[in-house]
Amino acid sequence: MRKLLPVALLLCGLSAQAAEWARVGNDNRIDLSAVKLKSGSVTYQVRWDNPSDANDYMFTEIVANCKSGDTYFSRIYEHHPGKKAAFRKPTGESAKHGNPPKDSPIGFLNNLFCSGQASVKTIEEVLYQAPAESTALSPEKPASAP
Repeated sequence: MRKLLPVALLLCGLSAQAAEWARVGNDNRIDLSAVKLKSGSVTYQVRWDNPSDANDYMFTEIVANCKSGDTYFSRIYEHHPGKKAAFRKPTGESAKHGNPPKDSPIGFLNNLFCSGQASVKTIEEVLYQAPAESTALSPEKPASAP
């Protein structure tokens, strides 16, 4: 018990960092608090959420070299109902390295993260289109009697 006390105090003293989500499409988002910039590379995860089942989602981890632009998917985490959740290595097309154009969504994100200028606002202004409001005409409301 005496050995566990310092560990418990340490854990209590750690601050939990809250998620700061930026939407990048209707079903995709990025937790900006989880972005890592280290040794000239940036690592971030794009989360896809199934719009009809909140328990069905996946993360694709992206690594970009800030100097060369080389970008690749380092791993994918899949969580699907009825299946064991797990990380897996990308295969096929998703395993290839590339240098995305600066005006592509991935190129845009790489540039923001590498320059330290990413914020929810800067990302969503470019990559998120809010669903259009219904343009259907609503039936006229009857006038209320006094």
